[in-house]
Amino acid sequence: MLVILANCVKYLHILQKYLIISTNRKKCERVVQVKQTKLIVNENSIKEFVGQLAANGVAPHTQKRYEHDVKMFADFLRKREITQKNLDAYKAAKLKEYSAATVKTMLFGLNKYLEFIGTELRINNKDLAAHREKTSDEQLTMDEYLRVLSALKSCSDDRLYVIVETICSAGIKYSELKYLTVEAIEAGLLILPYGVRKDRNVYLPKNLCADLRKFCADKGVYRGSIFLTKLGNFPDRGNMTGAIREACKNTGIDSKKLSMRAFKDFYTANFENIRSEMAELIDEDLRVLHTPSFAVSNENSFRSFALKWLNNDDNSLTEAAKNKYLRLCEEYIFPVLGNTDCRRITHAHADSVTERVYDMPLKTRADIMRVMWLTLDFARENGIKIRVSQGNLCTVNNRGDMLRILADDEIDRLVKYLKTADSTICTGIYLALNTGIRAEELCALKCGNIDFGRKMLSVPMIGSPQIYLSKKTDGYSRFDMTENIEMADKRVIFLPAFLIEFLKPVYEKIPKDCFLINGFPNKAYGVETVENKVRKIAGKCKLFNVGFSALRDTFGATCAENGMDFKTLENIMGSKNVERYYPEKKNVKESPLEFLRKAF
Repeated sequence: MLVILANCVKYLHILQKYLIISTNRKKCERVVQVKQTKLIVNENSIKEFVGQLAANGVAPHTQKRYEHDVKMFADFLRKREITQKNLDAYKAAKLKEYSAATVKTMLFGLNKYLEFIGTELRINNKDLAAHREKTSDEQLTMDEYLRVLSALKSCSDDRLYVIVETICSAGIKYSELKYLTVEAIEAGLLILPYGVRKDRNVYLPKNLCADLRKFCADKGVYRGSIFLTKLGNFPDRGNMTGAIREACKNTGIDSKKLSMRAFKDFYTANFENIRSEMAELIDEDLRVLHTPSFAVSNENSFRSFALKWLNNDDNSLTEAAKNKYLRLCEEYIFPVLGNTDCRRITHAHADSVTERVYDMPLKTRADIMRVMWLTLDFARENGIKIRVSQGNLCTVNNRGDMLRILADDEIDRLVKYLKTADSTICTGIYLALNTGIRAEELCALKCGNIDFGRKMLSVPMIGSPQIYLSKKTDGYSRFDMTENIEMADKRVIFLPAFLIEFLKPVYEKIPKDCFLINGFPNKAYGVETVENKVRKIAGKCKLFNVGFSALRDTFGATCAENGMDFKTLENIMGSKNVERYYPEKKNVKESPLEFLRKAF
């Protein structure tokens, strides 16, 4: 028993010594930690701080900003300890050099660093005012914005115009432009990946995407970021701001309004205005819908504006187009939307007009959409707020394919320009509009392929490697490069008399071994050249979203509307995929009695 008690006392002494040692060790660790918080800011702790920021997904430019703020604090300390007194002195010193809003951002990064090293010391930045709201005189107005775009459009650097338009239309920062890629433009969606903006989706307007596609086509950018320099670097913010101010120095706009931040504020201000206008319009619609006389009101109805526009001498319509559009209004549009207020018409209303007749030809659908847009645009010019854009009413959907088919007045304007232009490429485009040949085939044609005596065009099978560059062409390869083409070495297209009369004076002067599109004997234009030329001509004619594929689709739809049979159109266009130019037929099951009547 005594032996057991002696051993217990021995073990108690050992346990007491262990507890004293562990307690002293914890005290030492606490002292070391306190001493570490009092140490000067060193380079190793700064590197570890930046590394933790990167691991947490903080944006690279934010990492550099925090690192810079901590190093400025280290220069202020000059190897002194970190104390609350020194922190307050640093804040007071910076307030003498910078504005309160700037100091607040600097202290935010420094507080992050103090939290990282484990100290409870902080700098109070809640008493500092944030950025003050700009007055109306300091903000960029819509008139000034349009003047800026007009000045940048005549500038030699195309990037400036697109950069300003992107920031003001999409509301993204200049630093976020590096994530704007060709793939994002095609999808109409920009995904911003870093920091607090992680997985932020920015939807790009259709008009902006059209301008960005044209910019990419002019610069030859087909993948990746679109604003990179020749060396693959993102352009400097200061250089771009200086170039914009230099280009706009004659506009009379204050230089403070010509900054990337001012463009972002312009988007924010106008976005709030749009939201308030939408709320006001919704309230107005709800009020009007409860008005008993709304259904019979003719003041803002579609019928009244359509008749005013058709009877207007400044509508630049030919007599044939005017009569056709009037017939379409009376036959298709007025029975559905005649008494509808133009302020309420949406894209769904336009679809309801074209879907009433199931087997309506695609060309007729395109003409109806065109009449509706021109009428609504005329109403907008007269002070009416409309809800649809030209992009919603310029395409026709058939079997899932969105086809851009030119209406009669658009064809008239395009043909007038092509006939008056003294250019072989314009003559070739006019030939394509009236024959439906592909861009690749037009580039491969030679003057010898036209037989003016027999009035026929021999279209050779595509064989030149440079002709297949249309895989890069926007919106064309989707339809024509994947269709089922069955051609022999040549296919023959008989040309009408009016086309022979137009082509003969131009191509009889050119040798037969020269390419038809440019008159050169040994060099053909690429498809990108022809596509860009068509888009430039369409822009001069004020045609929206017209590429080379629109010429081919217009030819096919016009032939189908005029009653050309399926097989003939198939032979002319050299394609097995011409059913998309014909309206989809209803699949009506025949009764057994009707089947027997036809059989016997």
